[in-house]
Amino acid sequence: MIKDFLFKIASELDCQIEEISIEQSTLMRETLFEKFKVSKSGFFLWDSYIPDSYFSNKDDSWLGLDEFIQHHETLLFFDQKVEISFFKLLEGQSIVSLLRSYQHDEYYLTNSSLDYLICCTDTGHLIAAGSARDWLEKRDMAVSVG
Repeated sequence: MIKDFLFKIASELDCQIEEISIEQSTLMRETLFEKFKVSKSGFFLWDSYIPDSYFSNKDDSWLGLDEFIQHHETLLFFDQKVEISFFKLLEGQSIVSLLRSYQHDEYYLTNSSLDYLICCTDTGHLIAAGSARDWLEKRDMAVSVG
């Protein structure tokens, strides 16, 4: 089960995460789908059409996630078929450290105000919408130029 694996990794990394109730997680998932107008056409959330999103084809774009998240709490979640609950990574924790140990496929990030949606595909590419969209596009451009 992903939940058990996440808590095991978090414990090994001395990283604090909290499970959010199924009811609250379900409400947040529905709100994200409505807010970002996610079509439910794909088998996975990342495979669905998300208008006004940016797709990064850089394999290591996920390594910059701490730069975007910085010192804010982050919500980590998965496709509902895999895990229903959302998990809160407390402020000041590195999402990259946690994800580096996570060897599974897709995952998603947002915050408690649901300002953004970041999807990581099964190939490690990122899709960003909301306040994360411009950050990811600018980061890709900076890496391309630099």
